[in-house]
Amino acid sequence: MSSQVRESGRTDPPGNDESSDEEDFNYPTAPLYKIGEEVYVQAHGQNQPTGPYEVVTVLAGNKYRLKLKATGVEQRDLISQDKLLVRA
Repeated sequence: MSSQVRESGRTDPPGNDESSDEEDFNYPTAPLYKIGEEVYVQAHGQNQPTGPYEVVTVLAGNKYRLKLKATGVEQRDLISQDKLLVRA
């Protein structure tokens, strides 16, 4: 009698990229900050956040347009939500 060895494991052959049961979905989330709210920006490599800023516009993808409260000058760059802080 010959013994047959059956390999168990991957059922999806290599190169088959059409598998749809493990797709990532990015659901939109509500913005954390509102227009007029005071926020600070935590820049990469800085110990202290800069600001205070005021939220002027909330855009898709949780991007924010800010203006510096001290001068009223609007920032050119959009700031992502993960870089914003509020004073506790």
